[in-house]
Amino acid sequence: MNDKAKQLDMVSTAYIDVCGIDPAAVSTAADTAKLASELVKYDILTPYLTSWLEYVRDGKAELVNLNRLVRTYKGITGLKACSSKTAGECSAVSAKRGDMHVAVVVIGCDTRDNCDDIAKKLLNMSFDGFSLYTPEISGDMLEKIPVAGGEKANVSVSFEDLVPAVVPKGASASVDVTFEKDETLKAPVKQGQICGKLTCTLNGETVYSADLTAGEDVKQKSFKFCFKQLLLYLIKI
Repeated sequence: MNDKAKQLDMVSTAYIDVCGIDPAAVSTAADTAKLASELVKYDILTPYLTSWLEYVRDGKAELVNLNRLVRTYKGITGLKACSSKTAGECSAVSAKRGDMHVAVVVIGCDTRDNCDDIAKKLLNMSFDGFSLYTPEISGDMLEKIPVAGGEKANVSVSFEDLVPAVVPKGASASVDVTFEKDETLKAPVKQGQICGKLTCTLNGETVYSADLTAGEDVKQKSFKFCFKQLLLYLIKI
């Protein structure tokens, strides 16, 4: 668990047991939000995380989800509610509307009602105040780049995965987009080699960036390659 926490950059988290109830275990709202954002990627967990009531021991006992928002909040996808003497009432709640998936974390509340109310307000603020933004990729951005001294005359290019950025709702039209691209590349070219960059800024702050990369290897011309090309040319004529 601690190894995974490090992978998720949960820098202020230290697990002691699998239940998380040991007094020596520590974490923060920010770290828990990182964990929540990772968990919601796995749809297989959603039925479990949104279940309100489950019966066990042949129906003789019931388990009730402390996250009461699973019954009432639109688009709820989880996650977990708990409490302790030191941490108070806590919740990690996630919900999805359209393509936007939001996770909020509340810790240190005095009552479960207050914890639920704050989580609900944070979710509403997120959906009402923000939206997803992905820059439009034009055809000229993806035009092949000439390769000097290569076995191929040019190389195909593409962007890395364009994960949407979160911006204030209605601000998409105000985003400034700049794009830089190498005019030529010198062989050899390696697949994945960076050959351009897309940057989006809003009010002077970078909200989005993506690298343009080469889609294939291009070897440098060798004597053997040039001789072969010459033979093919002479055969044709």
